[in-house]
Amino acid sequence: WFNRRKMLTSTFHFNVLQGYQETFSKQAEIFVELLEKKVGEPFDVFPYIKRCALDIICGKQVIC
Repeated sequence: WFNRRKMLTSTFHFNVLQGYQETFSKQAEIFVELLEKKVGEPFDVFPYIKRCALDIICGKQVIC
């Protein structure tokens, strides 16, 4: 666990996450627009959250 934690910690460093800020914002707006269409009716939110997370992960171009 310790070795994996050390490897993942740098992934979630503030400077790394700052690069995702624009992607987070854009995808959050899309997410809210989709949820607004469902107001007042019961629905499963999981597919929306899953899609939003995937769009955020795929939306950031990492240049190595």
